[in-house]
Amino acid sequence: MAIAYEWVGRIFAVCIEMIAPGLVGHWLDEKFGIRGLVILGLALGITLAIYHLLQFSKADQRQRNKPDE
Repeated sequence: MAIAYEWVGRIFAVCIEMIAPGLVGHWLDEKFGIRGLVILGLALGITLAIYHLLQFSKADQRQRNKPDE
């Protein structure tokens, strides 16, 4: 159960990581009247989220392959 909660926390963090830059981009678009920052924010957020998901899975794989002491 603890492992499930750990992954829920990781996935929640990744979701926030994906959404927050898009929301900031939208806010900046509205504030300064610029177009396209929401797209840049979402692209940055998705890129960071995929990178962190890959890091999480690599760490989990290393932990599973580590010999028991």
